[in-house]
This record gives sequence, structure tokens and C-alpha cells, in this order.
Amino acid sequence: MSLHNTKKALFQAFIDHTDIDEAHIAVPNVSFTPPQDEIWARLNFIPNQPEVGTLGDAGLDDVTGIFQIDLNMVQGQGDEDLLAMAQCALDYFTAGRYFKYQGQCVKIVSAGFKNGFETDSFYRVMLTISWFAQLTRNINSNK
Repeated sequence: MSLHNTKKALFQAFIDHTDIDEAHIAVPNVSFTPPQDEIWARLNFIPNQPEVGTLGDAGLDDVTGIFQIDLNMVQGQGDEDLLAMAQCALDYFTAGRYFKYQGQCVKIVSAGFKNGFETDSFYRVMLTISWFAQLTRNINSNK
């Protein structure tokens, strides 16, 4: 179990649920050209520092964080489509829901979105999804 799989669980859940074409979803450190005629999304995974959940080798660490989804469209087209898509995502990422990737579970704690704003020729609505996961601690070895 890992932070990488936690991230993949959240990203894959969004990709599987959204009406946005996967080619119109930006992820960190991957070249991306925003479309000018369709809604597009940028996904960000922001984990906090893990905390000890249980003691001992192979114990569990608790980790929380934010899964941020930025929904974007060209300015001057209103916000109805973005707000509808944001609400659809919030209805999917509800508190208490679990997602899984290669054995790693991640639980949604809360979700909400902020008022839209203009940036870089686009109008953006930001969704913030708080999550919780437990990671298996690596076994210490002095060998």
C-alpha cells in the first residue's frame, strides 16, 4: 500500500466518472495543451505528512490530504456547465465513500467547491476533496 496507489485511486475514480475526455485532463508533470472549445480539468494530489496509526514494524501510518480538481473553460461562456459538472463530481466524491487501486483504499472525508474565477484566459471552478488513507509501514531492517 502506498501514496502512489492512493493518488491513482483518486485520479482513476475521477477519470472513470467524468464526461471529460481523458485527453482533456491535465496531471502533474505531463505536457498538456488546454483545449479552447471544451471543458478541461487539472488534477492535483496534495498529501499531508503521514502520522503513526499503529506501532511496530509493518504498522499502519495514517495519512490525509487534498485531491484538488480544477475545472476550466474559456472565459465569457457563463458558469452553468462548470457548476453542473462540479456538482456532479461532489455527488460522486461523497463523505464516507471508498475508492481502491491495487489494494490501497482511500476514504473521502469531505468535498466542496469555491466560487469560480478567471485565470490564464480561462474561467475556473476549484473542487477540494479531503481524503484519508492508511499505509503499511515498511519493515525496518538493520541488515
